[in-house]
Amino acid sequence: MSNIKPIIKRMRRKLEVMHLDCKSSGDIVYHDVKELLALIDMLERELAIEGPFTAEDIEDMFTGKDVGI
Repeated sequence: MSNIKPIIKRMRRKLEVMHLDCKSSGDIVYHDVKELLALIDMLERELAIEGPFTAEDIEDMFTGKDVGI
């Protein structure tokens, strides 16, 4: 279970970036990405994973800490 949280956090961050890119470019994939973000929200609630990122979480994602890289 300890490895699931960082994986989901990285997936969420990737999708958030894709969401912004697709929205700004008018890409219709925007709606699919929005749905994937909603599914991650449901998964986090089901697994009782903490919500939004902290600055430390984001730094860890980019440095490879706490994500098994």
